[in-house]
Amino acid sequence: MFSRHRNTDRRIYMCPYCGSSFDTQRGVKAHISSTAACRDADFKENALAAQNRSPSPELREMGSRSRKTVPSDPAQVPDSEGFSPDVDDRFSPEPSCKRPRYQTTIEDEDESEEDTSTKQPSGYKVEEYPRRVASIRGKGSLPFPAYREVQSKAGHKPWFPFDNREEWELAEWFTTSGVSQTDIDRYLKMKITRERTVPSFKNNYAFQNMLDKLPAGPKFKCKAFTVVGDLMDEDDQPLTEELELWWRDPLEVIKEILSNVMLANEMHYKPVRVSDASGSERFYDEMWTATWWWDIQDKLEEGATIVPIILSSDKTKLSVFSGDKVAWPVYLTIGNVPKGIRRRPSMHATILLGYIPTSKLECFSAKRRAEEGYKLFHWCMNHILAPLKEAGQHGVEMVCADGNIRLVHPILAAYVADYPEQCLIACCKENRCVRCRVPPDKRGELLESPPREPITTLTLIDDRFDPGRKSKSASRFEEDGVRAIHKPFWEGLPHTNIFSCFTPDLLHQLHKGVFKTHLVSWCSRLMSEEEMDKRFMTMTRHPTLRHFKKGISTISQWTGNEYKQMEKVFLGVVAGALGDSAMKATRSILDFIMLAQYTTHSTTSLHQMKTALEDFHRYKNAFLDPVHRPHFNIPKIHAISHYIESIVSHGTTDGFNTESPERLHIDFAKKAYCASNKRDYLSQMTKWLSTQEAIQKQKVYLVWIGALEAQAVDGQGNKAKDTDGDCDDDEDKVTAVGSDDTSSESDLEPNEPSSVKLRGSKVILPMRPSNPLTPLTDLTSKYGAVDFLPRLTEFLKANLSSNQFRQPMPHDRFDVYKIIRFSIPFHSDSSDTLIDRVRASPAIPERRTAKARKKAKPAHFDTVLIKTGYKGLGNIERGEGYRVVQVRAMFTVPKHIANYPHPLAYVEYFTNFTRMPNPRTKLLEVSRVVSGINNKRQSAVICLDSIYRSCHLIPKFGKKVDARWKAETVLEQCNHFYVNDSLDLHSYHIL
Repeated sequence: MFSRHRNTDRRIYMCPYCGSSFDTQRGVKAHISSTAACRDADFKENALAAQNRSPSPELREMGSRSRKTVPSDPAQVPDSEGFSPDVDDRFSPEPSCKRPRYQTTIEDEDESEEDTSTKQPSGYKVEEYPRRVASIRGKGSLPFPAYREVQSKAGHKPWFPFDNREEWELAEWFTTSGVSQTDIDRYLKMKITRERTVPSFKNNYAFQNMLDKLPAGPKFKCKAFTVVGDLMDEDDQPLTEELELWWRDPLEVIKEILSNVMLANEMHYKPVRVSDASGSERFYDEMWTATWWWDIQDKLEEGATIVPIILSSDKTKLSVFSGDKVAWPVYLTIGNVPKGIRRRPSMHATILLGYIPTSKLECFSAKRRAEEGYKLFHWCMNHILAPLKEAGQHGVEMVCADGNIRLVHPILAAYVADYPEQCLIACCKENRCVRCRVPPDKRGELLESPPREPITTLTLIDDRFDPGRKSKSASRFEEDGVRAIHKPFWEGLPHTNIFSCFTPDLLHQLHKGVFKTHLVSWCSRLMSEEEMDKRFMTMTRHPTLRHFKKGISTISQWTGNEYKQMEKVFLGVVAGALGDSAMKATRSILDFIMLAQYTTHSTTSLHQMKTALEDFHRYKNAFLDPVHRPHFNIPKIHAISHYIESIVSHGTTDGFNTESPERLHIDFAKKAYCASNKRDYLSQMTKWLSTQEAIQKQKVYLVWIGALEAQAVDGQGNKAKDTDGDCDDDEDKVTAVGSDDTSSESDLEPNEPSSVKLRGSKVILPMRPSNPLTPLTDLTSKYGAVDFLPRLTEFLKANLSSNQFRQPMPHDRFDVYKIIRFSIPFHSDSSDTLIDRVRASPAIPERRTAKARKKAKPAHFDTVLIKTGYKGLGNIERGEGYRVVQVRAMFTVPKHIANYPHPLAYVEYFTNFTRMPNPRTKLLEVSRVVSGINNKRQSAVICLDSIYRSCHLIPKFGKKVDARWKAETVLEQCNHFYVNDSLDLHSYHIL
C-alpha cells in the first residue's frame, strides 16, 4: 500500500548492557565500542552467537566481474538486510561496483588466544593472513572517554565551554558560516543580543577564548629557515629569502585517525585474500584485499600492525580574480579506513599534514631556479616525514579506535599526485615513466619494461655527486632520466618503494588526458569539428547528462565533470562517422575508462581491462597523422598500462583518485585563505583550520555521547544531481511507495519517509502530484498518451475482477506526476545507493508577466528499462530480461474508478534488443514498435514497479546528422537507436 506517513516522533535508543540512553543508533554503537564493560559484554555475546551464526551474505552480489557473467543459481544466494526476497539477483545491479564488508574481527582476549577469524560470505572464500596480526598489548585511553571523564569530574555539561545546546549551535554557526570576527563582535554587542539571546560570551574576544578551551587536534608547527641564492645584491652579498614550513607531526595525525571512535566499526588491521568458492576468481577492492599489505606483513614481526599511509599533495591557486597566491597542501590518510569514508570530507579521515613553501626563489638565477625548487620540496618533505623512519622500522604503540593498544608500523604505501608532481617525487624527468624504465620513444607501445628500483636510483644519484664514480654511471643516469636531487625524502623510509606508490590518476590521465586531450581531438579531425558539434547538440537528453547545446568546440574552461559527461555519449556521437579501425580503437579506450572506474575488481574484470588496452593498441594506427599525430609516445597513454598492476597491489582506483585532494583544497586552502587578511596568510590559515577542527571534533564528541543526532556530523542526503539542468524539480518532499511488502515504520529513523522494497529498488513518489486532476484531453494531446483509455481499461481488466473497477470515461481526471525517483541498492551501504530519476512532463510555453519572463521548457518523456522476466540458466546475454519503453505519463487511478494502490505508467514500446550488439560499436540496438498504415506506436499501461531504471537512447546518426533533428524532438523524430551502456557503471554492467 501507499504510505505517505512521515514518522516525526523522537526515538530513544538504549545500550543493552548498561541501559544508557541515546538519541541515535550510532550513539549506542559508539558508546559500546568505547566503554570497556559494555564492549567486553558485546564481545562475549558476539563470540557466543558466532558458534551458530550462518555465513554473512554481504558479498553475495559480487559475483563474477564479467559484464556477461552472473551467479548460475541465484535462488541459492541467501538474503541480506535491505534486500527483498523477490529480488531477481540475476540482474543485481553492478556487482563489480559493490564494496564488500568482510571485516576482520579481533577478539579482546589474551594475545595467545586471539580470535582473528573473518566473517566469510556464503559462496566466497576469505583467506586470512596465516600468522598473528595486530596483537593487542593492553587497554588504552581514547580521547573522547578521557575528555568525558574530565568533564564529569569538573561538573561540566557536555556543551562546555558553552552553557547549553542553543549557545553551542550559535558558536558553531559563527565559526563555520564564514562570518567575520568584526561582524561577530558587532552582533554580540547589539541590544537585542544582549537582552534576549544573552550568550555567555559578550564580545568576539571572549568568544575566541572560549573556542581555545575546546579539545584540539594535532598542533601545527612552523619552521623558519633561510635560503641562500647564487645571485648577488648590490653589496656583493648573496641574496637570501626567508621561508616558512608549516607542518604537523605525522605520528600525531595518524593517532588522531586511529583513535577516532566514530570509525571503530570501520577499521581494518589485517590483510585478507577474497576469492570465489573455487579459489579461481580473486577479488580486489580495499587496500587490505590487495597484495601490497600481505607482502609487507611478511616482512614484519609476528603480531605487528600495519598502517598504510596514503599521502597526497597538489599546488592550488588561492586568489580568484587577481594575484598569484598559491598554497601547496599535503594531506595524509590511512588505508585501514575504507575508501568510501576516506573520500567523505565530513568524516575527517583525511587530515592536512602541512603546507610546502611556494616561493619563486628569485634569489637564484633562472638556470638554477627549477633545480633548487626540486631540492626545497624534498627537504621539506624529509623534515615532515622524518618521524616515520624510526616508527616504520621498529613500530610505535598507539591506541586504536576499539580501545586496544597495538604496535603500529606506519609505512608509506601510496602517493596521490598528478604527473608533474609524480616526476618531482620520483626524481625523474617528465619525458620518462615514473614506474618503469621504458625508453622515451617506446612509450606508445604496449611493452613490459623493467620497473624502477629505489636502490638503483639512489645509487645513480649518489654516483652523480661523487666525482670518482660519476663517469661510470653517466650513461645509465641519462638512460633512466634521473634528476640529481641529493637525499630525496623517501630515502630511508622503511619498506617503501616510492615508484610503486604512484597510483592511477583517473582525472588527469584518463578523463582529461587520454580522452579529452587526445581521443576527442583525433576523432574530431577524422569526422570534422562541425559534425561533432552537431551531434552533441542533437543528442537525446537524460536527467543525469549534461546537454552541450552549443557543441564542445566553443567551451574554453573544462571541468572533470564535463569530461565524464562527454565520455557517456561519445561512442554514440562518433558512431557512423569513423572507419572500422578508428571505431574499434575508440570503443576499446572507452571500455578501459569504464572498467578502470570499477569499485571492486576481479580476475575477470582485470582481464577485460587488459583486453581493452590490447585492442586499443591494435587499432590505434587509424589515428596516425603525419602532421598532427605522427606517434603515440604520450606519457598518459603509457601510464594506463600500469593500472592493472596498481589495482592488484593497492586496490581499486577510486581509493586514490586525485579528485579527493582537489575537493579538500576547498576546505583546507581556499576557505582558509578567504578567512585571512591576505597578508602572512599561512599562519592565519593554520589558526583558522585549528579552530574549524576543534569545532568539528566537539560536534563529533557530542554525537558520540548522544547529545546530538548523527545527522549533525554527516547529514548529507544522497540526492540525484541534475547535471543537465533540464529537470525542474520542485517536488522535494517524497515518500516511498510500492507493493504490499512494506517495511515496518518502527524500523525507520526519525524524519525519514516510510519505504518499500520493490524488486531490488524503491519507488520514491512525491508527496503531492505535480499535476492533479489532469483531464484526459491533456493526457492525449500534451502527454501524447493517445490510447490512454483503452490501455488503462486493458490493464484494469487484467489485474482486477469486473466488480472491482468501473469503466474509465473521457470526463475522468487523473493525478499525474512529472518526476519519480527510483532508489537502486547496488551497495550494501545505503549512502552509495543509486538514485535514479524518470521524467514525464509536457512542454511548457514561454510565460510573461509584468515582473518577469519564464523561459519555455521542452518536453521530457524519458526512456526506461522494464523487466520482462528471464527463463534461461547460467550466463545471460547483455540486456536479456529487459526491454526499453518510453514513459508518457505517470499517474494514479482515481478512487471512483478502482481502489488500485499502485502508481501506473503509460508507456510506448521499443523492439526487443538485437540478439548481437552492433559489431563496430558493441552497442545494443532498438527501434520503435509501430503497426498499421498510420505507423501507430504500440503502447500499454504498466505498474510503476515494473520499471527497473532509466536508460538513454542515442540516435543512429549515420554519416551525417539529419538537419531536421533537434535535441528536444529527436526522440520522436528518429526511429532507430543505440542503447547507451555508458550512462553509469550500473548501466555498463547490465547492458
